[in-house]
Amino acid sequence: MITLRKIFAVIGSLVGVGGLVLGYLQWQYPNTVLFHGRYDMNGIWSFEYQYPVSNGIVHLKGKAHYFSNGKYNVTGTMEIVGGLKKSEIYLKYSMDGAGEWTINDNDLITTLNSFITSPVKSMSNGIENDIYTDAKLLGIILETPQDKMPIGKSQLYEIISSNGDQLELKTDGICGDFSFIINKVK
Repeated sequence: MITLRKIFAVIGSLVGVGGLVLGYLQWQYPNTVLFHGRYDMNGIWSFEYQYPVSNGIVHLKGKAHYFSNGKYNVTGTMEIVGGLKKSEIYLKYSMDGAGEWTINDNDLITTLNSFITSPVKSMSNGIENDIYTDAKLLGIILETPQDKMPIGKSQLYEIISSNGDQLELKTDGICGDFSFIINKVK
């Protein structure tokens, strides 16, 4: 005979098992749509944006691959354009980085755990230079953006709008206050 007590015991067991399954999924795949509502970051996203720095502008272009385990990789280029004592300086670097990400409400939070840059091009006043030769002749240690980037640096991006494969992000962090759009490639 089926009693109310047995029905509640079965329902309680099913709820308990369901809770264990959801707990395991949250632990195994912490950054999936299941746990972050409407934002599906998993996949490859392209980006292009710039922000001002003293005496110039930094322009970033590349792709970021967000994984369901909360890790991400980023590759692309960084161009720095600026003026220094009546000279126009242009530096281009390739960049490669890895870190962690999470979404809390409408905030995408990234932490850059490693970052490598390599000089690609150097110009002053429209004339291309060999950046390594110039540094050696001047007797200086060639610094790259990675030399100035502390490991574990985090950045918060507010998600302003989303239409599935496109997110508009806004930041008012270390690089200033600006918005930009990222597009899902894959």
